Amino acid sequence: MPAVSVPRFKSREAALRLYFRAGELLAPNAKPGAIYRPRQAKLNRNPNLIDDFMALDACFRGLNDLQLWMLRELYGPGCFTVRRIPFAELCERARRQFPARHLTTHQIAQYKREALKIFEARLMRERLM
Repeated sequence: MPAVSVPRFKSREAALRLYFRAGELLAPNAKPGAIYRPRQAKLNRNPNLIDDFMALDACFRGLNDLQLWMLRELYGPGCFTVRRIPFAELCERARRQFPARHLTTHQIAQYKREALKIFEARLMRERLM
């Protein structure tokens, strides 16, 4: 991953929004984490969108399908503003998308919390935040 001395993102939310918006242009219909290929870390003095996208894609490894879907729903592009869907709507969408899992509201909240914690830990490890 690109080794930079200054963090590239102020928050995990900003990193997720950039990733999903760039993904619409660079890799439409690709599953997060599918593009990442292990490679040597290099010093990149002028990081760009492609480097950021590849570095962020690596942060999705280890998340399950529900967590990946949830992050896309929460932070994916929907309009020109930062959209926030209500948690109740997220729960309803998750139950429709994954009916075999019989998800409770508590389980959905736990999946969301775990996904954000894993993603943030990887951002910190890669020195992107």
